[in-house]
Amino acid sequence: DGTDMADFIQANADTIDSIHFEKKKPDLTPQQWSFIKYPFEVARVLSACLVVTIPDMSYAKYLESILSVLPDSIREQAMEEFRVVSYAISDLYLGVIDRMKQLYPGVPCEVLHERNRSLCRTFYDKRSPFIERNRILRKLTRYPERVEPVKDYVAMPALPYYIFGTTSCIEVNSMDETDSYRKCQLAHKGSANFACILYPELLSRDKVHTIFEASSDMKEYGAYVVS
Repeated sequence: DGTDMADFIQANADTIDSIHFEKKKPDLTPQQWSFIKYPFEVARVLSACLVVTIPDMSYAKYLESILSVLPDSIREQAMEEFRVVSYAISDLYLGVIDRMKQLYPGVPCEVLHERNRSLCRTFYDKRSPFIERNRILRKLTRYPERVEPVKDYVAMPALPYYIFGTTSCIEVNSMDETDSYRKCQLAHKGSANFACILYPELLSRDKVHTIFEASSDMKEYGAYVVS
């Protein structure tokens, strides 16, 4: 009915006794495949290092924040179920990324996701001097429940700088990430230089809605070839 999930949980916290999740994503869409393929292509052409991000940790942070109004037992059960589904979806991405690594053996590649705990620690430690500043924090978002996940999105374009020491970073992503890219650029001004290749959302099978906005039967799950 268009009700925001956070608003719904806030309004109905006293009547919620459990929350369950169901995986309905059988494969990646052509758009999600392209979000992996294009960065590998750009890195190959430029002889650059690559960091691919799967922001499952960011979704978990947002969910945990909006579930904070619920009793611990309900919140913990929901988070446990969420991670089962979230990790299964992340594995779809990781499978394609592993295949891309085989196709692009000359591209040094790291993948940030929640189960890569060592890289997550590096990410949080390295970003802190840039993101954890009042001047930057005030510009992130006006929604308190989104602060932590937005920190992730704003800092992610700087991962090549954090991991490889690269001072010239290129963000290859959807145009939807323009705002995060600009905030990242601002936060790291004077330390690293940023450029971007941002492209529009792809149309779904119905040629009316974008794949992201389309119904499941129009998303064309699995309609891509990793080669």
